[in-house]
This record gives sequence, C-alpha cells and structure tokens, in this order.
Amino acid sequence: QGLTKPGVRVLTPHYASPEQARGEAASAASDVYSLGIILYELVAGRHPYGRSVRSRHDVDRVSREEPPAPPSDVVLREPDGNADGGGGPVAAEVAAARNTTPQQLRHQLTGALDEIVLTALRIEPHRRYASVGALAAAVQRYLAGQTVQARPDRWRDRTRAFARRHPSGAIATTLGAVVMAIVAAI
Repeated sequence: QGLTKPGVRVLTPHYASPEQARGEAASAASDVYSLGIILYELVAGRHPYGRSVRSRHDVDRVSREEPPAPPSDVVLREPDGNADGGGGPVAAEVAAARNTTPQQLRHQLTGALDEIVLTALRIEPHRRYASVGALAAAVQRYLAGQTVQARPDRWRDRTRAFARRHPSGAIATTLGAVVMAIVAAI
C-alpha cells in the first residue's frame, strides 16, 4: 500500500542505467543495461564501476567518466585497482568459484564475452542490444560456441566457432587444405 506513486522514480543506483538516473523513462534498453551489470558481476566477480556508484547522481557521471573495463581486464586486478598478473586473493577467489585459475578465467572472458557485456553496458541506449531477448540470444550463442553478434562478424571468429562445434570437421578441412597445397606445389 502506497509503495508506488505516480511521478516517483525508485531505482537501485548500482543497477540503474544512465538514462534512468537522469530521470528519463525506463525502456528495454534500460533493462539491457541493468542485466549487463548483473552479467558483468557474474563473469568478473565485481561491479563494473566498483564502489564509485552510491546514488542516482553517481550513475550518469561514473558511466560517462569511467567506461567499464572489459571483464577480462579486471579479473586479475584487486578491488583497489592494482594489477596483479598472478591474480591476488580476490582474483583467486573469483576464479576458484568458476573452477579455474585467474589466468584461465581471463582467457575465457577475452573476446566474445567481453563484447557481449560491453555492448549491454554502452552509454547510448540505441547502441545496446535492442531487447533483453537479443542479449539472451547473444549469451546463448556464446555458450553454444557460435559466433556472437555483439561485434563485427569476422572470418576468424566464424572459423573458431566452427572448429569448437565440429572439431573433427575442422581437422579434416585443415588436412584437406594442406594436401591440396602440397599437390598444387608439386
């Protein structure tokens, strides 16, 4: 009773989009941004803006002044910002929760997963995923080893995705290409 009132905006600063913090209407892009923050926390083990977001006024300022680092870049950093190539205690804890090492976690996050998260966290709403479904589809494609649409579709990415899905086909194709090159050289 009385928890919601017309004209009153209630939000959680740590998960609010910059446009929500400015008092603009929430949209699907706002939901994508909030889910991007949650995804960032899930993969990197920390909030993309650290502890610098305390109020709705901090959200827009921080997102413009300090664009989030790719999750793969922060997994080897301690919360105080110090880089630790070996991964300090927090990095080790985050990696251990995922049954890996800090260095392996960084490698797993580099590339497509970084791009998915950073696309969801773009400052401009029109540059984020068009819907929550589009974000979910990108994550599902990543998990299935398929090319992710968060970045330009490059030949190298399609080749890697194919090789992960069809290792024996990739080996056969590579061997065939080598044999053809040898035959052509003779």
